[in-house]
Amino acid sequence: EAEVRVRTTCCITQALPVVVGALRQAFKRRECLESALRSGSFLYVQQSLLSDLNANEHQYLQDTKGALDLLSELVTIRFQFQPSSLVEVDQATGRITLTFNQDEVAESRMPEGLSRGEMLGRTFKLHTAVFSQGINVLQTIMFFAVSDGEEIYQDKVNR
Repeated sequence: EAEVRVRTTCCITQALPVVVGALRQAFKRRECLESALRSGSFLYVQQSLLSDLNANEHQYLQDTKGALDLLSELVTIRFQFQPSSLVEVDQATGRITLTFNQDEVAESRMPEGLSRGEMLGRTFKLHTAVFSQGINVLQTIMFFAVSDGEEIYQDKVNR
């Protein structure tokens, strides 16, 4: 149990700056802002090329998924008139509030008919997902075995 807590803490510590960076990129895209305003949440997707059939890679994927699931439960996003962004952690509950300066959202990127001011005072959730398309040795062997003698199956798939 203690090892799991340490691994989870490490994963969250590593994931949080990446999520914040991804949110800042999302703030620059009108369709992301439209989706967030419509759904009340921002989406973060972690992509991976790791295979869950390899024991070490499987554990890494599980740790990553666990940390991102926890961030989905704990993180709240809001916008305010503030000179800089803040990360607040409630020591009692572990809840994390990411507060961004409203200037991080360009008025020109706001959905038609809405202003940045409409984001102030609202809170948004964070939804996370892990998408892994890892290729492992066994899959690679299968791709070679399924060739038609002229072309390897993987080459057909890649086209």
